[in-house]
Amino acid sequence: PGLAKDPSVRTSRTANITITEEFIGGTVSAEAPWAARLKACGFQVTQLKKVACGSISGGTFRAGDIIGNNATQASATKTGIFVRVASGTLWYVPVTGTFASADTVYNYATSQVSTTLSGSPANGGWGYTPQTETDASAPASLTMEHRIGGEIHQAVACRGKVTLSMKMGEVPLWNWDFTGVPVTSSDAPASGSAMTSIPAVGGTPLPVKGMPIAINGVTPVLTMVDISIDNALSQRATIANNDFQASGYQGTRITDRNVKVAVDPLYVAGSPLNVVKNALLGTTFPMSIEYGLTSHVNGCLVIGMPVVQQSPDVEHGDRDGEASVSLEMTAFRNAGDDDEIGIYHCF
Repeated sequence: PGLAKDPSVRTSRTANITITEEFIGGTVSAEAPWAARLKACGFQVTQLKKVACGSISGGTFRAGDIIGNNATQASATKTGIFVRVASGTLWYVPVTGTFASADTVYNYATSQVSTTLSGSPANGGWGYTPQTETDASAPASLTMEHRIGGEIHQAVACRGKVTLSMKMGEVPLWNWDFTGVPVTSSDAPASGSAMTSIPAVGGTPLPVKGMPIAINGVTPVLTMVDISIDNALSQRATIANNDFQASGYQGTRITDRNVKVAVDPLYVAGSPLNVVKNALLGTTFPMSIEYGLTSHVNGCLVIGMPVVQQSPDVEHGDRDGEASVSLEMTAFRNAGDDDEIGIYHCF
């Protein structure tokens, strides 16, 4: 024997596909193209409702708040999850019952907020929340193709993870990272017609002109927000769906989920944001972000995280001569709730 090596034996393979996509598309009655990819990252969809409302009493609703038709949550017969309110219209995710005109709805935070509805609910867009998988579940996946001339490079059973990147003056981008099973008809890529045109979807996206973000009720000065759905992807079979059993391939499953947020606020000593205190004490707090307009062809994006905790590391820096900090936060589930993040597309 010597130091020379033998060739490797080709066994089962996986395909990795990365895509960068703008935030465009969707209507009040049809989901945006990116919604299919978000579902393949472990999310499920519910249709949002919107309803006319009066003035808000007692403070401010927060994205992710449970709302109901009684000041005491246990006595409420109609409930939902608050998304946003603007220009006399309230958006929410229906949970139980159906809100009606003249209902007064309340949240159940320490400082209770309320408003009285003045109309009947109508469809208002789409809400996406995490779906925790079990062996008996049948989660969404994708079939993805890359065509080069007459060659079709295809992968099936694709699952993934994603980072939504929002930077001041730029268009928000979905950065997708999928893993799937490569499919070939023989020992070479499949043959098919070349793609000659791509249909237009949605309208021209709006650049980020401001960062309407609330961190524990404070709106800091930011230039960027990155929200990462960092899923652990595992190639394994399931009880209900033994993917590609005959071929020896196993489908991709999401076996863990971490929701991370990175921001870069200006640092103000003693400000209500208290980044150093939060790092030391491990304080938890809510966080929400809003981008776009419901009147725009691409709609409005609202992201709510009811429980966020800042990492213990605070990186001080300089942005154009002003003191800034780089922060990373992790979103956690609410008491009795598995939705550490809600992504809402409002119209």
